[in-house]
Amino acid sequence: MEPNQESSAPRQSIWPRVAAIAAGLAFLVVVAKLLAPFAVPNRYKPETFRQGIVNFIVAERYDHAVRLLGAADIEAQVTYDLAATAPSYMVIQEDGQTIPGIDALPTPQDWVVPGTSDVLYDETWQRAVTDFAERYNLALKARLDKAMPAKP
Repeated sequence: MEPNQESSAPRQSIWPRVAAIAAGLAFLVVVAKLLAPFAVPNRYKPETFRQGIVNFIVAERYDHAVRLLGAADIEAQVTYDLAATAPSYMVIQEDGQTIPGIDALPTPQDWVVPGTSDVLYDETWQRAVTDFAERYNLALKARLDKAMPAKP
């Protein structure tokens, strides 16, 4: 066969391939949209932490709230809270209100964490937030004690 002569074999169209690629991309877009509500940004920001918890609990996304707790930096949160607001412990509602890690009664300025109760809304959330609150409260107390040493 000479170089300029066309082959007698039928040409295959590129369009079936393009259609298959487009269908694959459309499928990926649909999957991404379906999974988007389950994605939690891993970006922890002390200034939005408490409101983020509230938003997730109001939406009954306890799993997202647990992930936000896992991403949180307790020392950064304590530092932010001390600078931005009056010091407040995290209060958990169980059989009454408790301040995990601290032997004190809650005050009106303390933050009662939403989604905690003696009637468990979500057991994983209750355990995770109680553990987090204990670590947060102990870190906050240590900072407060350091700033205001006890009188002899």
